[in-house]
Amino acid sequence: MHPAQEPCRRRLAAQEAHAWAEAAFGDPALSARTNVPDSHYLGVYLPFCLPAAVPLLQARQQALFHEVRRRLRAAGGKGGQGQPTPSVPLAGGDAAGGVDGSSVGS
Repeated sequence: MHPAQEPCRRRLAAQEAHAWAEAAFGDPALSARTNVPDSHYLGVYLPFCLPAAVPLLQARQQALFHEVRRRLRAAGGKGGQGQPTPSVPLAGGDAAGGVDGSSVGS
């Protein structure tokens, strides 16, 4: 082969290889997404995501609880600071609140 024809042959081979690569890239038989069932994704990712989701959901619940309490306080509803807390008798105590019969706070 003549040396002047060598770059032309290389360019044609590169174009052909590029066309083969593009055809293989779009081929659904080579795609892993079509060969894996959805239950596999659930079985693989759930053990990773669930331990992270539990503390996140607990933190969200606690933040929601505090937000509701803050709004009730701002509206003058129950649960605000400065309002007396009702005395609740302890287990085994009498109505006055003390276990030995004495009133609490005296």
